[in-house]
Amino acid sequence: MEILYGTTNPAKWSAMCGQLEGLGLEIRSLREFERVPEVREAGKDPLENARIKARTYWQAYHMPVFSCDSGLYIREIPEELQPGVHVRRRGEYSMSDEEMTAYYAGLAKKYGRLTARYQNAICLVLDETHVYEEMSPELTSENGRPTIPPGRRTRTHTRAFWRPFRKKTTWLICWTSFSTAAPRNRTSGSQNTPLNLRP
Repeated sequence: MEILYGTTNPAKWSAMCGQLEGLGLEIRSLREFERVPEVREAGKDPLENARIKARTYWQAYHMPVFSCDSGLYIREIPEELQPGVHVRRRGEYSMSDEEMTAYYAGLAKKYGRLTARYQNAICLVLDETHVYEEMSPELTSENGRPTIPPGRRTRTHTRAFWRPFRKKTTWLICWTSFSTAAPRNRTSGSQNTPLNLRP
């Protein structure tokens, strides 16, 4: 079965292929297409951004597509300072790696030891009326870990980011296989249906 992973980041595509290896799926890449629509990720949270991307790519290619997004949330800082989906941005300004390091170091200096989590989200679009999505605690990276300094992506950081996706993404892909193989009355006909799947 073919399914498109809606990301323009080749490293994320490669990592997802590794996570889903052995399921008998062909994970298509946006790099295979001559024209890729530009997506403005203007959502207020990871789920909105995942939904925007998945719907945009489905409308462009009319094939099953899933997209993911994440936001960074720091326990010790106030709501108005939460990075969320704008890890690199302060207002309309996009920070460089060096500016990010200085900014988050400043927050640590002001608020003390910072602990953070990544809240992840997935949206799967099969067609116009069959849309499945999830943003639950099961898709949250491990709580209580010290914040990784921006610009220093360690192996530990990468594993912590991808670990929440493993089971839920596998369920999502298996659900895709079931939905496309089964009669339509065995799938939900409503839009934006939460996955709520269990192993």
